[in-house]
Amino acid sequence: MRAYFFTNMYLSSIQHGIQSLHCLQEMNNKYTGNDSQSTALAVWASEYKTAIVLNGGTSDQVSSILKLFQNSANTFAWGYFREPSMENMLTCVGIIVPDTMYTYDRNDYGTIENEIATLLRTKRFTK
Repeated sequence: MRAYFFTNMYLSSIQHGIQSLHCLQEMNNKYTGNDSQSTALAVWASEYKTAIVLNGGTSDQVSSILKLFQNSANTFAWGYFREPSMENMLTCVGIIVPDTMYTYDRNDYGTIENEIATLLRTKRFTK
């Protein structure tokens, strides 16, 4: 299980990490119940803790990732952060996925899972 964070490419190196932490806290605030997303986030936080920060691209590209995660078919825990000191710019979108998503076989998943798995494989690490 891993957490993936997609940050705006125009942030400085340190800001990529900071915005990812902001996004993670938004996820903690969002998932407080007994649903599967809350459970997945808690399991990730207690047993895995692996976080990968990727270059999400431009503001429009990060917004597209957010729209993908907002799809009602998405069953994974996800969140986003808008930086108030940057005129509420969307700086980071994050998601928690099981290991089957980053070692996936396209025939094993529906459309939304394929889109997310492809996204995980195509984005590069931040610098």
